Amino acid sequence: MTVFRKLKLLDYLSSYSHRGKYYTLNETTDFDDSGLWSYQSVWFSKYGNLIETTKEFIDQSTAGFTANELESVLHVQVKHPLLKLFLDRRVDRKKIVQSVRFDSKRLPLSTGFFKMELCINAIKNVNLF
Repeated sequence: MTVFRKLKLLDYLSSYSHRGKYYTLNETTDFDDSGLWSYQSVWFSKYGNLIETTKEFIDQSTAGFTANELESVLHVQVKHPLLKLFLDRRVDRKKIVQSVRFDSKRLPLSTGFFKMELCINAIKNVNLF
């Protein structure tokens, strides 16, 4: 029996960092309030892989995230998962211009219209537009 067949019998998670090459048993994890747990520099999420974790963080956000903010929170690059989610129409994005430096960024938002409007209104309230 191969290792992967044995793993199917166990309740385990694969890392969302390091392209999923590390595994841990669910019983050994201690997720924080945001649903993340790390061992040394390896990150795990109760939401699954990086794409699903990115989607969950965007959906739970009240004001959306920039890619840099998501990278800071998730501790990995999120360019490819954001692009995949956008191309699959699971998230939308809006261009924002910061009033201080006038540089534009794209803000990933949940695809639901009502949720997107809430995010945009929350952003306006902190003077990003």
